[in-house]
Amino acid sequence: MKIDVFGQTDIGKKRGNNEDSYLCLLFQSSQEPKFLIAVADGMGGHTGGEIASSIAIETLKKSALSMFDRVRMPESDFPIVLENCVQNANREVFIQASQDKELTGMGSTLVAALISENKFFVSNVGDSRAYLIRNKTIQQITSDHNWKNEQLQKGDLTEEDIKNSPYKDLITRSLGLHDEAKVDIYELESLAKDYLLLSSDGLHSLLTDKDILKIFKKVKDKKKICHKLIDAANKRGGHDNITVVLAHFSAEGKEKK
Repeated sequence: MKIDVFGQTDIGKKRGNNEDSYLCLLFQSSQEPKFLIAVADGMGGHTGGEIASSIAIETLKKSALSMFDRVRMPESDFPIVLENCVQNANREVFIQASQDKELTGMGSTLVAALISENKFFVSNVGDSRAYLIRNKTIQQITSDHNWKNEQLQKGDLTEEDIKNSPYKDLITRSLGLHDEAKVDIYELESLAKDYLLLSSDGLHSLLTDKDILKIFKKVKDKKKICHKLIDAANKRGGHDNITVVLAHFSAEGKEKK
């Protein structure tokens, strides 16, 4: 399986700084291609969010490189490795927030995927998302860790109640809140022609699944898909930073169309 990875971030139309960070990492020493991709969306006043997402991504990267450089790891260990890397990122954000009064309360969402030739493993904390685009359909892999989604799952409130609630944008899980994070892990088989999309909520809060899928159907050049997604979100108002990372799977040596 051939894997191509692309990423792009944009400040959007309303924000003064970009609190999103992303990662596209190829493990060069691997005999088989392996990638770690991730999107982090920071929060925490003034520069806190920007710092939190940057710490999360850098710690994730260093942890993964350290683990894969030491040993040749079986694929069955990938979920444990991914969770350990995310926990390391969480602890580093938590420590920095605890030690610097100006950074108290900062945190970050994180969605990450560890990709091997035939499988990928996705983790998330917060409301940044992972999507699978396959056979002209789109599936949200992750579950949003926010008040709105939790209320929808409980079914106690109407959609109108949720829409009008002051808590509708409240994040219920993030890196940096505690010294240990609750992490969701997903394992999926990869097929030729699959796309794996990671995004911050600056994208999916403005574009529906149908909107996103329409771009994948329309844009044939996979290198341009990230740009087109961001452009579409900005045309809808761009009220937040927008970040997307995309992995494309194709049969080795062939470009599938």
